[in-house]
Amino acid sequence: MYVPLGAGVPPGPGILFFHGGGFVLGDLESHDMICRRMAEGSRCRVLAIDYRLAPETCFPCAHDDALAAWHWISAHGEDVGIDPRRVAVAGDSAGGNLAAFVCQQMNRIKGPRPAFQLLLYPLLQFADIRSKKMSPQESGFFISVGLFEFFRGHYLPDPGTYMDPRISPLFAPAEELKGLPPAHIIVCGWDPLHDEGLAYAAKLRAMGIAVSEKEYPSMVHGFLNLTHISATARLAAREAGKITGEALGAI
Repeated sequence: MYVPLGAGVPPGPGILFFHGGGFVLGDLESHDMICRRMAEGSRCRVLAIDYRLAPETCFPCAHDDALAAWHWISAHGEDVGIDPRRVAVAGDSAGGNLAAFVCQQMNRIKGPRPAFQLLLYPLLQFADIRSKKMSPQESGFFISVGLFEFFRGHYLPDPGTYMDPRISPLFAPAEELKGLPPAHIIVCGWDPLHDEGLAYAAKLRAMGIAVSEKEYPSMVHGFLNLTHISATARLAAREAGKITGEALGAI
């Protein structure tokens, strides 16, 4: 739990954060600085979730954990200073997949809906990466074809699950997109996931959902983990937090 100085008197707005890593890598420590900067920028409490990883646990275990975390904060948020009515879900890469999944799943079961979704260069489909026509700049920085298949092989051993909308929210039917929370989506120029982030933004917008997007043309996938060496990453993390804080009424 990250509580910035500007968080104010509890209960206040909060962010439920899921780290990236292809459902195989990553943990609370690897994404500590992202959460700190996001908390500072948003003036919100940030609750980071350490969900189960593959290959020890496969699909849908991480998604089940994300859903359990959402149900917990919806029921018990005030116990940790968070107003359950003003909670955003957020995540980078695979964590963005989990954030998008939680929003869609609440539509499917008519459960408590997040107030906002912050998707940072999200992984929105696990069907294929090879068929995409990628330029040299998209094909090997932090996430490559080989790494994508490594992640998919560990978390999704059954090829029959590749198009499941829980793991590939980009392909969810239109009726499951209606009424989703407002979203802010970040994409990177040097990233094979660039196009699916923009495609998801377009699908949400077509359903009447308020969506903003920010492209960092010179940045690579995972650049928000580089705040120790990149001024752009530091500013981007703070700005993403600020946009989320404004959406939740914290700023």
